[in-house]
Amino acid sequence: MDKQQNKRASKGTKTKAYTKSEADIPSSESTDSLTENTKAPDGSTIKVDIGLDASTSTVGLCVIDSETGDMIKLTYLDLSSKVKYEDLYDKVNATRDFISNLVKQNPNWVLNKVCIEQFAKQFTPGFSSADTLFTLAMFNHAICQYVYDNFKMKPEKINVRTARKNANVIIDYKDRSKTTKQKVFNKVKEINPNFPWFTYIAKAGKHKGTSVYGKQNEDMADAWVVAMGGWMTYNRLMEEQVKKGRHKVGDPKTGKMRTLSLEEYRARNKNSNPYTAPAVMGT
Repeated sequence: MDKQQNKRASKGTKTKAYTKSEADIPSSESTDSLTENTKAPDGSTIKVDIGLDASTSTVGLCVIDSETGDMIKLTYLDLSSKVKYEDLYDKVNATRDFISNLVKQNPNWVLNKVCIEQFAKQFTPGFSSADTLFTLAMFNHAICQYVYDNFKMKPEKINVRTARKNANVIIDYKDRSKTTKQKVFNKVKEINPNFPWFTYIAKAGKHKGTSVYGKQNEDMADAWVVAMGGWMTYNRLMEEQVKKGRHKVGDPKTGKMRTLSLEEYRARNKNSNPYTAPAVMGT
């Protein structure tokens, strides 16, 4: 994202505060209310990328336009209920239904790729236990296998630090006053000021009686980073190919193939990703 895009993002209007009762929150068994008018004006299809932040408590999901990087949808699935989800099998099934229903409800979407945050391979003292990492690895693998079996494509595993850098989500890792997820959410919120991030009225604590941001926003923000990080990585690789004169396009005037210039490529793929359209949120 260049300086002009950052400037445009920072001038966005203040995000509307949604309480839990105001937001559209469907159950995990049915995602019927997760519909959104994403069709192009002429009724054509839209090629999309899906970014997933998959954890056993909350799954963040982001859908972006594969051509422009515009955010189309940002939502989440709550898996924290021990009554609904007794074990990992229940959570995997719920996540599969969540993704499948969302894609089915938007037949104009043509799925281009699915990006998922690469799970940690190394134990880090003070952060996640070995048991937690093992469980996350199994969950992550189950979702990846579902994507491969259902959509006939191999999900792209995105390194989270690389994704943050490519998506212009620059945070201070040495700052211990906030968690990494909080810092990422704050930065993504700055980039997407018009998105109706989920809020609720605190019933206890130092923020009692005031509107505060829900924890699910952090997983949604991570999903946005995964989607945008994957998209930006691809486009940077494409730019390198264009610079080397390896990208050909058809010329409608001559009917022949010609080399695409870097200026043309950037004009075609101008990123305007800060969120501006009406949002639909869900669990």
